[in-house]
Amino acid sequence: MRTREAIDADIAAAQSELQNVHGSTTEVYARIVGYYRSVRNWNKGKREEFSERKMFEHENPKTPLYAGKSTVVDTGTTSIQYPAFFEVYTRKTCPNCPPVKDYCNNLGIDIHYIDADTEEGIKAAAKHGVRSCPTVIMYNESEKELSRAYSVADLKAYHLTPYTVEAVIA
Repeated sequence: MRTREAIDADIAAAQSELQNVHGSTTEVYARIVGYYRSVRNWNKGKREEFSERKMFEHENPKTPLYAGKSTVVDTGTTSIQYPAFFEVYTRKTCPNCPPVKDYCNNLGIDIHYIDADTEEGIKAAAKHGVRSCPTVIMYNESEKELSRAYSVADLKAYHLTPYTVEAVIA
């Protein structure tokens, strides 16, 4: 068994070794003139410019859209209104349209399907500012647009759930 003096001596030796630890310099590479180069090899002016740089962080209001979160359009109302009917813009070659159509069919809401591949569909899409498929435009009873959805996740975010036998019985 070690004595207390031996342990204290080991601690003192470790502390003296730690005082002599100096590490090594870190090599930083950055791009200033079209290619990456070590910052320490830059001239004085470029090093000064590098020290004054700030990281740019753009606050994008569409970040939830790109991150896969809800894209339901804010209509400025404080309470969620249940839509009276939908206009659903689809295309035959769209891989995302069938799941949205299936989900909408189970909601029990009146649906007007518009084929964006036809001439009439293109005109209707242009009139309503539809730029991608699928697009679900939700309207209230007075035919005022409430919101838009572009996927099943968006419809779920608007708290639209399909009718099930259990929900009807309850």
